[in-house]
Amino acid sequence: MISALNELGMVNHPLTAAPPSRQSCFNRFARIIVLLLSTTLTGSAALAGDAPGLQHVSATGHGERHTRVREGRSRSHPSPYDAHDTRGGRKSSSHQTSFPSMAAYKHVAPKRLHVQIVEAIVGRIVSGELQPGVFLPPESELALQFGTSRTVVREALRVLADKGLVEIRHGAGTRVTDPERWDPLDASILVARRERGTMVSVLQDLMEARSIFECEVAALAAERAEQTHLARMDAAIKMMHATVEMPVAFGNADSDFHRAILEATGNSVLLKMGDSMRELLTFSQQTTSALPGHLERALADHIAIYRAVKRGDAAGARSAMRRHLARTERHVKELLRL
Repeated sequence: MISALNELGMVNHPLTAAPPSRQSCFNRFARIIVLLLSTTLTGSAALAGDAPGLQHVSATGHGERHTRVREGRSRSHPSPYDAHDTRGGRKSSSHQTSFPSMAAYKHVAPKRLHVQIVEAIVGRIVSGELQPGVFLPPESELALQFGTSRTVVREALRVLADKGLVEIRHGAGTRVTDPERWDPLDASILVARRERGTMVSVLQDLMEARSIFECEVAALAAERAEQTHLARMDAAIKMMHATVEMPVAFGNADSDFHRAILEATGNSVLLKMGDSMRELLTFSQQTTSALPGHLERALADHIAIYRAVKRGDAAGARSAMRRHLARTERHVKELLRL
């Protein structure tokens, strides 16, 4: 500032300078005002233009923030995200950065924690490791074992109770229930049964349910199937034909075929029920895949179902599905000696 005043001639040596005139003082004062305004505006622009759109928060955590203003944005048009400072009634500059892009991010790990706990406990209950009547460890102990919070454990226990696997007794603990109280159509329970070899205990009930369900689904698909559904069924059959010597790949194509039929109904409730039926389908595939000639016969059955659906023959689709399921049930029972 002193150097600037020197340039304007405003710093005089008291022993040598002559007193300035009134007009001269006025002119110099006006030049000082212009210089000061120019310096202030230049400094503000340097602060505002470094990194547009960024906001830095001090490491002290006391709310001391330095906001960088978006380049080219007029300060006369405040952001809709500006907030009022409740302490002074003034707008806070800490909320001027736009946040809509952040909505695309999701917290995946925390909300999956309780699901992992559910899967672990379901497996032990279904396998018989945790017998009916046994009390689970307290929430604090389970939280310690799983390395998570009691809140997460509590959510997992609530899910297990909804499945009918446990009974929560406030003040007493969480007790494993009898199998008769388990949800027979719960997909996670059926997965655990299949993986742990306990599916046989409910096999008859599931096969009867699948016969009723899938036969009517096939009939409904024949009435409602669109070209996209038929194309998926055709692609699945072609894949089954190409993998008739490859049980795993054949099974995947088989599942795709049944899924296409299910989606052809356009019924969201049936789609949800299909999750349970799909586990029984997987179990049947794994059980019968090694049976000589089974995959070839299954391919022929699926072709018959597809042709009936394609021509819109509801009765024919129902009959073709019934024959296929009856054959599969017979093979499963023979292999399991039921």
